[in-house]
Amino acid sequence: MKKVLLPLLIVIVVAGAWWNYSPRSSFTTSGVAPEASSAPMKSPEEIVAGDYEKIAKHLSARNTSGDEWKQINNYSLTPATLVTSTNAKVYFKTAQSNVPDIFSCLKKDFCGMETRGEDDAYFDDQKTPAHILLNRNLLIMKESLRKDGSLKSEVDWDLMKELATSGSDMLSVEALDIIREFDSESMKTDELIKVTQDLKGQAKADALVNLSKKTNSTDKILLASEVSDVFASGDANSVISVLEKLRNMSLGANATRTLVHLCRFKDNEQSHNWPTVKMLANKVNNEFEKMCN
Repeated sequence: MKKVLLPLLIVIVVAGAWWNYSPRSSFTTSGVAPEASSAPMKSPEEIVAGDYEKIAKHLSARNTSGDEWKQINNYSLTPATLVTSTNAKVYFKTAQSNVPDIFSCLKKDFCGMETRGEDDAYFDDQKTPAHILLNRNLLIMKESLRKDGSLKSEVDWDLMKELATSGSDMLSVEALDIIREFDSESMKTDELIKVTQDLKGQAKADALVNLSKKTNSTDKILLASEVSDVFASGDANSVISVLEKLRNMSLGANATRTLVHLCRFKDNEQSHNWPTVKMLANKVNNEFEKMCN
């Protein structure tokens, strides 16, 4: 009897294992086939292509029909690689023409991407494909100006100032850097710093690092004062982002003087940030902790 039962048990166990682990993608456990999706999922490439088709509708046909448009959208090419001294004027004119058109449709309805389908990419109203493309055009403008200084007179500086105060971190940082590098006479350092006061986190840090490229000692003092303000009253994300980049700002002894404002993180409701703040501040000055005793 035992000899009969043993093979029978083995068959039952094997059959159960097969039922649990074998693929049954076409049927549910009730034996009913699931409903097929009404529309095929789009690939990431198709989603991006669709986004840029929407943006292109707002741009000059002349700008979207030439090879420059293809190259501007070829993100495998950095602006420094794409723009040369021989083609700088062509790319500058195309980018300069694209910028106000994209900015206008962004303000209107995110260039037609305010309402997204379920199969579209995640929607971030601070980093839509239109924001990314506009920023790319600003980068190409900046590189063109570096390769051909005569183009400076053709920049719409009023538009650059509007972009700098647009409320978009990405666009503000880039527009501010163009103004700093090529139109510093119309906006002094203190005015540029004032524009950065609405920025937070990494955008704040990036903007201050860009402004630190000014070598005038008075500019460095103004910048150190802004860093002190961030450390004294800024949110933790902005403080840590700026602190991570502080050594890149070449503030000299002024950098050490800013650190005392970080002691507030030691014994307050934000003390959970203290280990990170302490570690980063010690990289700037290894005697930082003594300032907080």
